Amino acid sequence: MTFTAILRFIVDNIAFSHGYTLSVWSAGMLAIRRYGSPKVRDIVLFLVGASIAYSVLAITVILNNVSEEEIVVRVGTPVLELAPLTSVISVALVTRIIRSKGVGYLVTGFVTTLVYVVILTLLLSEVKS
Repeated sequence: MTFTAILRFIVDNIAFSHGYTLSVWSAGMLAIRRYGSPKVRDIVLFLVGASIAYSVLAITVILNNVSEEEIVVRVGTPVLELAPLTSVISVALVTRIIRSKGVGYLVTGFVTTLVYVVILTLLLSEVKS
């Protein structure tokens, strides 16, 4: 395999986790800037918020009995980069509204995950069709 073929394989396979990592990191930094350095409780609340959002989305898929389709995303789909950007903009807006540190960390984790996954889903449904 050539270098560029391997590079394409790697880039194709980390697209989603890379975008989510950027979203979570940016959301965490926005929360820290707004609410100050988190205590352990705040970190747990952030994780709980993200887990609740993920669970809501997973339950939605299960309840709707969605069949699994093979989706292939290739390099050259720069529109996917709108997902982390939209997620971070949403978190920036939310952190400006919420004043409570605990609630802020909880909602930041929730919004980051929910917006990233929903926007990515919408973008992929447009790319696929």
